[in-house]
Parts: sequence; structure tokens; C-alpha cells
Amino acid sequence: MGADFVGNNTLDRQDRQDVMLGLGGLQSKFKICIFEEINWSVKMKTTTLLLATIAIIGLVGCKKTDNYTPAATASGEDIFNMNCTKCHKPNTDGSVMVLNAAVANKDAIIKKVQIGSTSMAAFPNITGESANRLAEYVLANSKTK
Repeated sequence: MGADFVGNNTLDRQDRQDVMLGLGGLQSKFKICIFEEINWSVKMKTTTLLLATIAIIGLVGCKKTDNYTPAATASGEDIFNMNCTKCHKPNTDGSVMVLNAAVANKDAIIKKVQIGSTSMAAFPNITGESANRLAEYVLANSKTK
């Protein structure tokens, strides 16, 4: 045979033909395994990229600080419709949102509105009576889990 396979890891054309002839049916099985390995690798990379994209979009969400300042006479409903409905669409049953029991109180709602969260914008200028009216509106028009 030509070049030494073990010594320098190369095969000339005749050596490759001899190896392929000697492998017979194993050659096609090897090709299928390699194809499946490549196919799996591409699927994993695609899935990873898709999940990363979804995660980034989810983390970005509506997050930012919104400097909206409500009019002194704005009702809780007006404030909610001007700002909250950008991300919080009313439910089909007419409720504005479903609240976790832990945040179904005025203080927790006001804190969440003013500070925001990972996926919610902060509204630091909704304070005092405006914040109270918004929290009362949300509580009166939401369901609790």
C-alpha cells in the first residue's frame, strides 16, 4: 500500500479505495451516522439560537423607565389606559389583569408601578393620589390567582 496510515495519518487514493472496498456495508452505515450527527448538531445550534432569541426578547419586554406624569385629576382608569395597556391588554372576561395574591394590595401595586421589574417599565412619576387611584382601579378591575 501507499502511505503509512498510522505514521502520518494520510491515505493516498488507492488506500482510500481499498479501505472503502474492505468496509462494504459498514461504509454506508458510517455515512448515515455522520449525517445524523451533523443533522443533530445543526438542529441543536438552531434550537439554541431560537431559545436565546426568545430569552432576550422576553428579558427586554417593555422594560425601561417611563417618565409619564399623570394629570392631577387623571382617574385610575385614565392612567391605566394611557400607560399600562401598552403591555397589559385587558382579559376577555373584562378584567384588566390577573394578580398574584402576594401583590393584590395597594402598597404592592404602587411599589411595582414605581420601581418596575425585569419585564415591566418603571413609572417613578406616578405618585401620591395618582398612584392611589391607579392601584384602586387595578384592584377593583382585576382577578386574583
